[in-house]
Amino acid sequence: MKRKLLSISIILLSGASLFGQGLNRKKLPLEVSIAAGVEHANFSNLNARLQAHDLNKQGAFLMSGGIGLAYRTKPLIIGMQHTISSDFSDNDFRQNDIRFYLSTNALTFGSIVTAPEIGIGYQDTRVHVVQPDMSGTFDDFLQTRANRIRVDQQGAVADVGITFKRHIQERNIYLPFFRIGYKHGLNAGNWQVADAQATGAPADRVHGFYAQLIAGFGR
Repeated sequence: MKRKLLSISIILLSGASLFGQGLNRKKLPLEVSIAAGVEHANFSNLNARLQAHDLNKQGAFLMSGGIGLAYRTKPLIIGMQHTISSDFSDNDFRQNDIRFYLSTNALTFGSIVTAPEIGIGYQDTRVHVVQPDMSGTFDDFLQTRANRIRVDQQGAVADVGITFKRHIQERNIYLPFFRIGYKHGLNAGNWQVADAQATGAPADRVHGFYAQLIAGFGR
């Protein structure tokens, strides 16, 4: 799944670049953007299990970055965004999220546009849980022991948000600059040990707020 999401991201970025080059020439009603920000991730059941075994729990906040492409058909905007998030801890907590959304530029206050969004997507979360202070030979860790295991969770996620944009009327262009939102898993997803059959796994429902600074251009 990670490779698929990465491939989609590369295709999206390449397409965004090509479309961006064509915006001035063809005046296509497109919006391309890159984003960086922070989001809140609440995996309380996984953290409770980690703490029960004296392992470091996951931090509540993740740093994120993403790219997006949208097409405007009055009055709706149809878009997609791929975001990668991480807390850069020893446990190497990472998320891949791709979402499709509907929005509109209909709500304006002077030159500022508040564009509400409603979307749905798919999120893949991976955590490498580290067991500290272990000892043994090199071959022990290759064959019979491990101080790091990977646990995964996947599932569908819905989200609502607002993107703030500046509208330059003289050129009829939109410059997005900030987004806030909330995402919520459609179901509670079980954590699974990668490439293994494990019973008794905890389950968590994805939910949390996010905020992003955006650099983009749209018509």
